[in-house]
Amino acid sequence: DKWEVENDLDPNVGEGDDGENGDPDGDDLSNWDEYQSDTDPKDPDTDDDGMSDSWEIRWGLNPRVATGPDGPDDDPDEDGLTNLEESQYDTNPNSGDTDADTLGDLWEVQTGLDPNSAEGDNGPDGDPDYDGLTNAEECQLGTNPKSNDTDGDRMDDRWELENNLDPNSGEGDDGTNGDPDADGLPNLEEYQNRTSPTNPDTDDDGMDDLWEVQSGLDPTIATGDDGPEGDPDSDAITNLQEYEYGLDPLTPNDDTDEDGMGDLWEITYGLSPTSSEGDDGPNGDPDGDELPNSDEYQNDTNPKNPDTDDDGMSDSWEVRWGLDPNVPAGPDGPDGDPDEDGLTNLQEFQHDTNPNSSDTDQDTLSDFWEVENNLDPNSAEGEDGADGDPDEDGSPNIEEMFAGTDPQSAASVFTVVSVNHNAPSITISWTTAENRFYRVLAADSPQGPWTAIAEGVIGTGQSETFADQEAGSNGKRFYRVEVY
Repeated sequence: DKWEVENDLDPNVGEGDDGENGDPDGDDLSNWDEYQSDTDPKDPDTDDDGMSDSWEIRWGLNPRVATGPDGPDDDPDEDGLTNLEESQYDTNPNSGDTDADTLGDLWEVQTGLDPNSAEGDNGPDGDPDYDGLTNAEECQLGTNPKSNDTDGDRMDDRWELENNLDPNSGEGDDGTNGDPDADGLPNLEEYQNRTSPTNPDTDDDGMDDLWEVQSGLDPTIATGDDGPEGDPDSDAITNLQEYEYGLDPLTPNDDTDEDGMGDLWEITYGLSPTSSEGDDGPNGDPDGDELPNSDEYQNDTNPKNPDTDDDGMSDSWEVRWGLDPNVPAGPDGPDGDPDEDGLTNLQEFQHDTNPNSSDTDQDTLSDFWEVENNLDPNSAEGEDGADGDPDEDGSPNIEEMFAGTDPQSAASVFTVVSVNHNAPSITISWTTAENRFYRVLAADSPQGPWTAIAEGVIGTGQSETFADQEAGSNGKRFYRVEVY
């Protein structure tokens, strides 16, 4: 009765606004609830803090305290909304996400979404601005879920996000006139052409977006007429080559600099088709192989590679001796031996000898033998000539060659080592060389006649011995050993 009297209810009436189910202040709390909470049944906001008693009771706040955690300015869930604001939006002051949709109450309130609904356009998967970004993504990015261009820079939020621009900034590299990839196309034009503002070559075809746009090619397509191998003007020069040399991919080109070398050939080999001077001109020799560009052009060799066919022999050497500098096999290749002298073309090149002659210096000593024995196959004079004797063993080079001995070693000599008389035979020993054949001849006097008594003896590199069983026991016998 006392509480009813104090709160202006009739203690003698148990019905209507005075009864336990009455709600004279219309705050959705019955008199019985107000009594239990000791709130004023005729004032929906007992503590006058701007928040209804029923809302405070529902969320565990004290409806009789207007300060501290229970007051209008506190924020127990630390979501950025005060209790008063939570009350106004009917959200839970103890949870930063009332509808548990992963979108914070504050963000939903600020962006005009319903913080009490997790469905449709208000839910995490909603996309009320149809920009391809869900509300959850917009929340994470801090963009406006109800505007597809949050920063008003005329570029969609989603496009900016996909291209690493800040959809919340319309200034600097993120703005309309920004050019973060420094390709000459501002962001707005990148957006209009659907190119990447952070990659100067969107389609990764080796040609800058700006050049492709200016040349009428599609900067987002790397195939066909728009790709690097495309040739829309049918001049046999690819788009990539046109780009590299500043040519128009839609206008055919022949010999732009009029230097006698076609644009296609110059471009193919990295010369400038717009310059006829220096290394790019007909007299240039950028690979230093002593073939000017004009000769390289005539032979269709690479002016920037001294060995076009990569066979280990320079183009100039092959051209000089009539080998094909574009063929690395057969008679023209490194293993070919057109003069059949035992030296491959590669070896001839290394010694600068003629691959079409077995005796380059015409000294009767074969190139092969001279090379093997450290003589100069390009010199017929002095110790390198036929009469030279570098080891001073008394045998000139020409004899050393036929005997198979080393012209650089006095110990390597073709000679009779010994003649021993062991009646009734005489034994002759002599030095041999591998791959040589020997015959032994005998006579009764130095003037002959000489008769072969042994034929076809094969040299082993060691001393060879032959016993003459017909020598007799008393007479004189003379011997000669020949190599062939």
